[in-house]
Amino acid sequence: MNDELKKLLDLQGIDMGIEKLQRELDLIPVQIDAHKARIREALASCEAQKQKITQNQVERKNKELDAASQDEKIAKHEKDLNSLKSNDAYKAMLGEINLARKTKSEIEDGILVLMEEFDQATKDLKTAEAEAKGAQGAIEAEIKALDEKAVILKGELDIELKKREAFIPAVQKDLLTRYDFIRTKKKSRAIATIAGESCTGCNTNLTPSTINEVRKGRELVTCESCSRILYFPSPQTQTAPA
Repeated sequence: MNDELKKLLDLQGIDMGIEKLQRELDLIPVQIDAHKARIREALASCEAQKQKITQNQVERKNKELDAASQDEKIAKHEKDLNSLKSNDAYKAMLGEINLARKTKSEIEDGILVLMEEFDQATKDLKTAEAEAKGAQGAIEAEIKALDEKAVILKGELDIELKKREAFIPAVQKDLLTRYDFIRTKKKSRAIATIAGESCTGCNTNLTPSTINEVRKGRELVTCESCSRILYFPSPQTQTAPA
């Protein structure tokens, strides 16, 4: 294998390690945000339950006021009965009193329902708060582990970047420029193996003359389709991905 190609392959190995570490590092903030969203969801569930309880209390208070209003109406009508002089007016007033009592009874039934709902909502809130507290503790532990992983990855990435910096002087400047250009343009590896008669970078069939030039190993040969530098893997690297 051409010595310069060997150096480029070594450089590509370093770059692949750097890219892998960077991908893992970039993923951590996304994972942390997802965990924080879970905490917000748990707390929002508790807040919704609190609002439900508050609404229940408001509705119950309003019904209690309505019931008191019916009591006042009944008391007033009963007092007015003594001043009525005709039977028809008396019967009409009794009808109003009975209607008010019926209305009050319906309101009180509604209050009882609200009281039962209040008790259940209070229990649900305690359960939700306990679950939210437990979930928050577990999630915060996961976030802490991710923060610690980020520190480790940053350290490993720094080592690999320094390794690349130290390795670069060993590569000819024109080849390094060519390599970096291809890698940046393709946003992937700049060097691809040949499998059968195809470039593994773009899966395009290569001409026999291109394959022969690569076999000779006298100079660097690129794929006419994707511009990647081509090579035949050694037996030790035959099974490695291109």
